[in-house]
Amino acid sequence: MGASRRRSNSGRTTRVVRKERSHALIVAQAARLFRERGIEGASVDEVMAAAGLTRGGFYAHFEDKTQLVAEAIRYAFDGAVENLFGPDMPTEPAAWRERAVRRYLSERHLDNPGDGCAATSLGTDAARSDQPVRDAMRQQVERVFRELERRMGGDPTTARQRAISLLSTCVGAMTLARAVGDRSTAREILGACREELQSDHEPGREPLRKNN
Repeated sequence: MGASRRRSNSGRTTRVVRKERSHALIVAQAARLFRERGIEGASVDEVMAAAGLTRGGFYAHFEDKTQLVAEAIRYAFDGAVENLFGPDMPTEPAAWRERAVRRYLSERHLDNPGDGCAATSLGTDAARSDQPVRDAMRQQVERVFRELERRMGGDPTTARQRAISLLSTCVGAMTLARAVGDRSTAREILGACREELQSDHEPGREPLRKNN
């Protein structure tokens, strides 16, 4: 009896582990495909095929595509947070900012939307999506704001304002660079924004304000 119970428990554990692995794989493939093609550009069938699974297994993991999109957004932001705030990044604010801006506004990021920032790749799609998707995007953007506030240095009373400005500039620059469809113009956009962010917003002092 004891041996039979152990075998039964072992079998359930194996099934749970297998399901968790399949779930994680589906989410990872969805995050990549949605960022490459847009939410409407990648069907459930295509996501499941990319994960090496059939559509029939989809509803064992998700209620609908909206749930999958929300989870994919969270997964994508996990990667972005690791990329910009992980242990390989400097801890000193000025050094961190320089590396983070260069990493985000790079041609490597430009050329690889499937591995890049979900705010850039999916922001417009999320705005047109159901509330759970918009909620997931908002929560993850707020997560990045909090990380930025901790990293940027300078006046803590303006930290959130500067965090919003930095992320918005980076996301806008990358979105526009991808949209123009011309390598030379894209490089100009990324280069101009890199220079602007490095020169006008040094950690520890307020941005230069122009007189009206």
